[in-house]
Formats: sequence, C-alpha cells, structure tokens
Amino acid sequence: MIITEYKKFRGVVSFDFDGVLHTSMIPGTLHPIGFKNPDDWIPNLKLHDLLRKEQKTNKVIIVTARDTWNKPQIEQFLKKWNLNVDEIITTDNRPKKYFLLRNNVVKHYDDNPELKRQLEGTGIELAFVYDTDKIKKFKM
Repeated sequence: MIITEYKKFRGVVSFDFDGVLHTSMIPGTLHPIGFKNPDDWIPNLKLHDLLRKEQKTNKVIIVTARDTWNKPQIEQFLKKWNLNVDEIITTDNRPKKYFLLRNNVVKHYDDNPELKRQLEGTGIELAFVYDTDKIKKFKM
C-alpha cells in the first residue's frame, strides 16, 4: 500500500526490495527466486520492523532495481505484510545512485555490496543488509 498523504519528516529513507524486505533469493546472488508470485516470497520481518520504525520520523520509499512492470507484485507483497511506503521507485536495472540522490535519500538499506563504492562521497548512509537480517552502516 502506498501512503498518499505526506507527514512531517526529518529525511527520506529508502529500502531495497529483493534480499531486504523479502529473502527469497537465488543463493549467492542478488536475484530473486521469482518475480510473479509475491505470496511465495519469504518476508524479512526484522527489516519490516525497521521500516515501520523509520516511518515514525522519516519519509520511507522503496528503490529497487526491478523493472516497472513488477510494481503490482511489489504492491501486493507490501499489502500482504501491512507495509506502507510513500513511493516505490523502480530503476529498471539502472544504478540506484541517481535515484537515491534525486530523492534526497539520507539512508538506504540494501544487500548489494557494490553500492558501498557507488555511494562514496554522496553523504548517504548505507545500511548494508547481510545474512538476511544483520546490518552494517557506512556513512558515504
């Protein structure tokens, strides 16, 4: 579900989708097991709790490398797990840096280790998600 009314917030915090809000991934890759069956995706409940916590003081968006045609499945997953976000941004497999900067993101949760290099010098805090629910933070 997407929140349409805006609240007062301190900043914009974003979450990746695959490997962060759900853990149904091909082992050893950044690729989801499937794109079309959100009812089969295993939720990452710890990250769901973090998303809800971030919402208390920040605008929360999803920035995912998925293609635009995947938005309905993402929305279905969010609705099933009662996750409300302000916006879903699909990059159509383009690098996320541009989208994060354009949306004034101050912190981004992601499982892609390559983002650490890409975000250097941007001022965006990278909350690197690994082992499905452990997070290491980097100020970029």
